[in-house]
Amino acid sequence: MTICSICGNEFDSGKSCPFCGSKPDNSKQLNKKQKYIVFNIKSDMPSADEANFRLKTKLQSFRKQGIRFVKIIHGYGSSGIGGELRFSLRESLKKMKKNRIIDFFVTGENFRSGDNECRTLTHLYPALLQDSDYNNNNKGITIIVLR
Repeated sequence: MTICSICGNEFDSGKSCPFCGSKPDNSKQLNKKQKYIVFNIKSDMPSADEANFRLKTKLQSFRKQGIRFVKIIHGYGSSGIGGELRFSLRESLKKMKKNRIIDFFVTGENFRSGDNECRTLTHLYPALLQDSDYNNNNKGITIIVLR
């Protein structure tokens, strides 16, 4: 199986992604030892309900694959003040944390050196210090730590 680096969905190796049309050269071979993945949940502009369903489904799948850290690209919102998708997904993540489905999450605006949860995150996975969104106040992403 291959994980699409554009939308984060799994598909048969050697084929184009049936979800977003990405070519295999844009994707990574699924590696059971992989600890970090980027999942672009907004690629096809789903409704908030659909995005929440996808998030729950994908997090279960990622956990089974041994992936512990997930960077969700949900976007900031086309209005410029933050969109429904961003707010809805983060509310779902709060519930998942409360229900012990995830360990915790760090919002893009807190994915910086001065944030306590971010320090915990980068201590657990130092490679995130090299992430392009680190210290960049990107409100369109959220980093999730799975149980």
